[in-house]
Amino acid sequence: SRDELTRRLAAAVQTVGRLARQMAARRDAAEGIRVALVGWTNTGKSSLFNGLAAGPGALVSDHPGPTRDYLTGELDLEGVRCLLIDTAGARTPAAGPDAELDRAAQTASKHQSRAAHLRLVCIDSSRALNDWEREQLAAETSDRLRVLTKVDLLRATDFDGPAIATSSLSGVGIGALRAAVRDAALASGAFDGEVVAGTAAR
Repeated sequence: SRDELTRRLAAAVQTVGRLARQMAARRDAAEGIRVALVGWTNTGKSSLFNGLAAGPGALVSDHPGPTRDYLTGELDLEGVRCLLIDTAGARTPAAGPDAELDRAAQTASKHQSRAAHLRLVCIDSSRALNDWEREQLAAETSDRLRVLTKVDLLRATDFDGPAIATSSLSGVGIGALRAAVRDAALASGAFDGEVVAGTAAR
């Protein structure tokens, strides 16, 4: 009957929708949770990227702002796959011939940060906080971890909140950060529980 046909079609629509969501979740799980390194320029994000990725994937420099685009690397944290993203550091807008390139880099950085499941807010422990960093730290959200960088240097920051202390030079805190990223990824709810558990088991 027409009513029976309508009922069966409605049930089929629900089934197809559920399958589509499961397939999307499995695709996301295969790509990994997106983890973005964000922070002011020259806070050691690229060195931290290299330390976490355990390879020379990023250009590291003592000069401000060497990362003008964003870099990506894959992490396998005991079966939990993550896509690590090193974004261009926030900075005072440039003037002159570099202004347009700088705006594009900042736009790309903001896009990658918004698209991330987890953000690692990097704070340079060797200097005082600036206004941009205070604003970032004031935003209490569950999708970010605070990371102190350069803890091998003399501490000069006025930040005294909870954070994971790291040094890319000595390797201090890198293991703890990897473990914290894994825990946050599993707790993020970004994927269906069975998908995440299955990925972790593999």
